Amino acid sequence: ICLAAAYEALSASVGARQVRAADFERFLVAQQRGSAPAVPAPAGGRASSGVVQAQALSDWVSKTSADDRAAVFASLNPSGSDVLELADFQSLNLHTAILAVRRLQHFQNWLFDQFGRAGDVFKQVFKALEPVDG
Repeated sequence: ICLAAAYEALSASVGARQVRAADFERFLVAQQRGSAPAVPAPAGGRASSGVVQAQALSDWVSKTSADDRAAVFASLNPSGSDVLELADFQSLNLHTAILAVRRLQHFQNWLFDQFGRAGDVFKQVFKALEPVDG
Protein backbone atom coordinates (compact mmCIF):
# COMPACT_ATOMS: atom_id res chain seq x y z
CA ILE A 1 0.00 0.00 0.00
CA CYS A 2 1.25 3.47 -0.81
CA LEU A 3 1.59 5.21 2.55
CA ALA A 4 0.32 8.52 1.21
CA ALA A 5 -2.82 6.84 -0.19
CA ALA A 6 -3.40 4.94 3.05
CA TYR A 7 -3.05 8.13 5.07
CA GLU A 8 -5.32 9.96 2.62
CA ALA A 9 -8.03 7.32 3.14
CA LEU A 10 -7.55 7.50 6.90
CA SER A 11 -7.68 11.28 7.10
CA ALA A 12 -10.60 11.48 4.63
CA SER A 13 -12.57 9.15 6.88
CA VAL A 14 -12.43 11.77 9.64
CA GLY A 15 -12.59 14.80 7.38
CA ALA A 16 -9.37 16.31 8.71
CA ARG A 17 -5.66 16.52 7.87
CA GLN A 18 -4.81 15.22 11.33
CA VAL A 19 -5.94 11.95 12.88
CA ARG A 20 -6.51 11.36 16.59
CA ALA A 21 -6.18 7.95 18.29
CA ALA A 22 -9.97 7.58 18.50
CA ASP A 23 -10.26 8.35 14.77
CA PHE A 24 -7.59 5.74 14.03
CA GLU A 25 -9.51 3.13 16.03
CA ARG A 26 -12.83 3.99 14.33
CA PHE A 27 -11.18 3.77 10.91
CA LEU A 28 -9.71 0.32 11.62
CA VAL A 29 -12.99 -1.04 12.99
CA ALA A 30 -14.89 0.39 10.00
CA GLN A 31 -12.37 -1.25 7.64
CA GLN A 32 -12.90 -4.56 9.42
CA ARG A 33 -16.67 -4.28 9.09
CA GLY A 34 -16.39 -3.21 5.47
CA SER A 35 -18.31 -0.02 6.24
CA ALA A 36 -15.53 2.35 5.21
CA PRO A 37 -14.07 3.04 1.78
CA ALA A 38 -11.21 0.66 1.11
CA VAL A 39 -7.67 1.92 1.02
CA PRO A 40 -6.76 2.10 -2.67
CA ALA A 41 -4.38 -0.49 -4.12
CA PRO A 42 -0.94 0.83 -5.07
CA ALA A 43 -0.55 2.28 -8.55
CA GLY A 44 0.41 -0.41 -11.01
CA GLY A 45 -0.64 -3.12 -8.57
CA ARG A 46 -3.15 -5.86 -9.24
CA ALA A 47 -6.73 -5.06 -8.35
CA SER A 48 -6.96 -8.30 -6.37
CA SER A 49 -4.05 -7.18 -4.15
CA GLY A 50 -6.32 -4.53 -2.64
CA VAL A 51 -8.86 -7.19 -1.71
CA VAL A 52 -6.17 -9.37 -0.14
CA GLN A 53 -4.80 -6.41 1.81
CA ALA A 54 -8.29 -5.41 2.99
CA GLN A 55 -8.85 -8.97 4.21
CA ALA A 56 -5.47 -8.99 5.95
CA LEU A 57 -6.34 -5.71 7.70
CA SER A 58 -9.73 -7.07 8.72
CA ASP A 59 -8.14 -10.25 10.09
CA TRP A 60 -5.55 -8.23 12.01
CA VAL A 61 -8.18 -5.96 13.56
CA SER A 62 -10.24 -8.96 14.67
CA LYS A 63 -7.16 -10.54 16.31
CA THR A 64 -6.05 -7.44 18.20
CA SER A 65 -7.46 -5.48 21.09
CA ALA A 66 -8.17 -1.76 21.20
CA ASP A 67 -5.11 -1.42 23.46
CA ASP A 68 -2.94 -3.15 20.84
CA ARG A 69 -4.20 -0.78 18.16
CA ALA A 70 -3.60 2.19 20.47
CA ALA A 71 0.00 1.01 20.81
CA VAL A 72 0.27 0.92 17.01
CA PHE A 73 -1.03 4.50 16.88
CA ALA A 74 1.58 5.50 19.46
CA SER A 75 4.35 3.84 17.44
CA LEU A 76 3.26 5.78 14.35
CA ASN A 77 3.38 8.99 16.35
CA PRO A 78 7.03 9.61 17.28
CA SER A 79 6.32 13.13 18.52
CA GLY A 80 3.90 11.77 21.11
CA SER A 81 1.32 14.41 20.26
CA ASP A 82 -2.43 13.84 20.30
CA VAL A 83 -2.61 13.70 16.51
CA LEU A 84 -1.01 11.79 13.67
CA GLU A 85 0.03 13.71 10.57
CA LEU A 86 1.23 12.55 7.16
CA ALA A 87 4.89 13.08 8.08
CA ASP A 88 4.46 10.80 11.11
CA PHE A 89 2.73 8.17 8.99
CA GLN A 90 5.45 8.29 6.36
CA SER A 91 8.07 7.55 9.00
CA LEU A 92 7.13 3.91 8.36
CA ASN A 93 9.36 4.14 5.27
CA LEU A 94 12.24 5.19 7.50
CA HIS A 95 11.61 2.30 9.90
CA THR A 96 11.63 -0.13 6.97
CA ALA A 97 14.89 1.29 5.64
CA ILE A 98 16.56 1.12 9.05
CA LEU A 99 15.46 -2.50 9.44
CA ALA A 100 16.98 -3.34 6.05
CA VAL A 101 20.28 -1.72 7.06
CA ARG A 102 20.29 -3.65 10.35
CA ARG A 103 19.74 -6.92 8.50
CA LEU A 104 22.58 -6.10 6.13
CA GLN A 105 24.85 -5.29 9.08
CA HIS A 106 23.91 -8.59 10.72
CA PHE A 107 24.71 -10.50 7.51
CA GLN A 108 28.00 -8.65 7.10
CA ASN A 109 29.01 -9.44 10.68
CA TRP A 110 28.14 -13.11 10.11
CA LEU A 111 30.31 -13.14 6.97
CA PHE A 112 33.23 -11.61 8.84
CA ASP A 113 32.80 -14.11 11.70
CA GLN A 114 32.69 -17.07 9.31
CA PHE A 115 35.25 -16.00 6.69
CA GLY A 116 37.40 -13.33 8.36
CA ARG A 117 37.98 -9.71 7.41
CA ALA A 118 40.47 -10.18 4.60
CA GLY A 119 40.02 -8.15 1.43
CA ASP A 120 38.90 -11.13 -0.60
CA VAL A 121 36.16 -12.29 1.81
CA PHE A 122 33.34 -11.29 -0.49
CA LYS A 123 34.99 -13.01 -3.47
CA GLN A 124 35.15 -16.22 -1.41
CA VAL A 125 31.51 -15.90 -0.41
CA PHE A 126 30.25 -15.19 -3.91
CA LYS A 127 32.30 -18.11 -5.26
CA ALA A 128 30.81 -20.39 -2.57
CA LEU A 129 27.30 -19.23 -3.46
CA GLU A 130 27.68 -19.67 -7.24
CA PRO A 131 25.37 -22.30 -8.66
CA VAL A 132 27.04 -25.49 -9.76
CA ASP A 133 26.66 -26.12 -13.49
CA GLY A 134 25.19 -29.51 -14.04
